Amino acid sequence: MKSLFRTLALIVLISTALSSCKKDDDPQGQSQDIPASSGRVLISCEGSFLGVNASISAYNPENKLLVNDVFQTANGQALGDVLQSLNIRNGKVYAMVNNSGKVSVMEKEGLVAESPITGFSSPRFMLPISNQKAYVSDLFSGGVAVVDLATKVITAQINLNSWTEEMLLDGDFAYVTSADKDKVYVINVNTDMLVDSIQVTMGPVSLAKDAQNKLWVLCSGYFGAADPKLHRIDLSTSTVMATMNIPSPFAYQMRMAISPDKMRIYVMNNTVYAMNIDATALLPIPVVPFTGNAYGLGISPLNGDVYVADVADFTNPGKVFRYSSSGVVLDSMVVGIAPNGFLFQ
Repeated sequence: MKSLFRTLALIVLISTALSSCKKDDDPQGQSQDIPASSGRVLISCEGSFLGVNASISAYNPENKLLVNDVFQTANGQALGDVLQSLNIRNGKVYAMVNNSGKVSVMEKEGLVAESPITGFSSPRFMLPISNQKAYVSDLFSGGVAVVDLATKVITAQINLNSWTEEMLLDGDFAYVTSADKDKVYVINVNTDMLVDSIQVTMGPVSLAKDAQNKLWVLCSGYFGAADPKLHRIDLSTSTVMATMNIPSPFAYQMRMAISPDKMRIYVMNNTVYAMNIDATALLPIPVVPFTGNAYGLGISPLNGDVYVADVADFTNPGKVFRYSSSGVVLDSMVVGIAPNGFLFQ
């Protein structure tokens, strides 16, 4: 009998030791192991279409701890169907859950959910205008929703007759991409009125502002309607200063990001390319050794590390790779289905 007890005790000890070494299994209760104050990175994972299995993974780059499904663990329920993007404002994390037609709201630290913001057709990205107000782009609504963040109510709709994607705030103006058009729309955020548009290549999807206060626009070409291009725009005159080619072959999903000092532009197109903001061309030389199915790009605002999401096949868990700004592999991890973006806290 004593021998049996010793054997059982040994099994328990071994099991405990093994479970404590696992990187992302059994995440119950681990959401607090990666506090937001630690430089935590939240990874948005779309999930499979109609699978209602969108998820959020939390990652600590300091100790390489990864916890998957942190929203479901914290709340005991699924996040929804197709998580498009994440944003943060005033101590709350906002999740644009595309096919569920909602913006989920959660407190920043433990990701405990509050009541969501509803009434959207297919939300894509959020642009906080103030602690009180935000814009939400949309695939099907034909414009941008104006949201009161305090009451969680859509207060207005800015009609642009376009599928809208990423947005950027510069002073009193919001710049809005039109993924199925050849315009970047300019909205006065004080009046919520369209005041201008900037002609670009077909399919603008991603925006960044550099250290010289110039606007960069990545245009995907809208599914082959035109070749993808990268534009640099003078915000003072709303004119295109330079246009650069994107190295082929062209991917379905393209994204852009900028370095912490805002002196270097990164472009995701199958792999990742980069250029100084004063350069005249985006050279076809990858800056990281990534060769998978690139679906998401992020640059750490703390140290310039490059994060690339590999979508795999949209049905099985994807992967995320982290590189130094010089292209050295620092880490890789298995996350949820269809990882597509990053929120740096």
